[in-house]
Amino acid sequence: TVLKHDVNTDGISYVTLYGEINDLKLRDYTILTQLMAMLGRLPTAHYDVVSLTRKIKSILGDFSSGFSPVRTFKDRKVRRIYSVSWSSLHRNDEEAIELIKEIIYTTDVSDKQLILDILKQNVFVLEQTFSNSGHSLALTRALAHSSAAAAISENSAGYEAYRYLKDLVTT
Repeated sequence: TVLKHDVNTDGISYVTLYGEINDLKLRDYTILTQLMAMLGRLPTAHYDVVSLTRKIKSILGDFSSGFSPVRTFKDRKVRRIYSVSWSSLHRNDEEAIELIKEIIYTTDVSDKQLILDILKQNVFVLEQTFSNSGHSLALTRALAHSSAAAAISENSAGYEAYRYLKDLVTT
């Protein structure tokens, strides 16, 4: 399904690709979240990290990817949604799409040291989140015992994710 809104954006395209993934074990959502966060930060088939960063900055106004559990209002089911979002000038749309395809389909996850370095940075970010938003994380952790969406959030970006990543980067 493609949704297009015909509104004036001053020549800028805002695009988000969504997908759903439901067949993972709870712990796997930690890994999925980290992999989604690494898109654009790892080399691809045609770009090393520095070249890819330059290309992203020259073609895209913004780039992000992530994962989030979403509870539907109608049937109250939890949908596990991953997304890739970007913006680009209309004149760069075709090149932007090619770059996004490059990132999605050919990201190279073979450099263990680079991935370890990124994971260490992500552990630090989680630690900062505890300092700045500990109350929110505590609430999610408490709700994880009674809510599927909160359990997935806890394992993708909460304290459980932190423990798993901290163990991963120290062993």
